[in-house]
Formats: sequence, C-alpha cells, structure tokens
Amino acid sequence: MLRDFVYIDDVAAALLAGLDVAPSRPDPPYDIGSGSPVTVLALAQTLAARVDAPALG
Repeated sequence: MLRDFVYIDDVAAALLAGLDVAPSRPDPPYDIGSGSPVTVLALAQTLAARVDAPALG
C-alpha cells in the first residue's frame, strides 16, 4: 500500500496559498501531496536505519 507523506509545514503553506487564490468554481478540490508515494514499510525501514534500530522486514 502506497502513501504520500507530506511535511506539515508544506501542508500549512499550501493551505495558506490556497486562501490567496480566487477559485474558478465554488469549493474547488485541492490535492496537497509530495508526489512521491512510498510504502509504510519503506518509511519504517528508513526510520529504523536513521535511529540504528534493528532492520525491519
């Protein structure tokens, strides 16, 4: 299963930028993401490697 994890400051900036844009229609959808989906396992493996935890697998 892939997920698109996003840094919270980037989400906040995107939301604030969206407030400054006049919508072309009522309630336009916004897709805020990194564009780089990863598996939850890959994320866990990266985190484990960063903190010198045992490998996951």
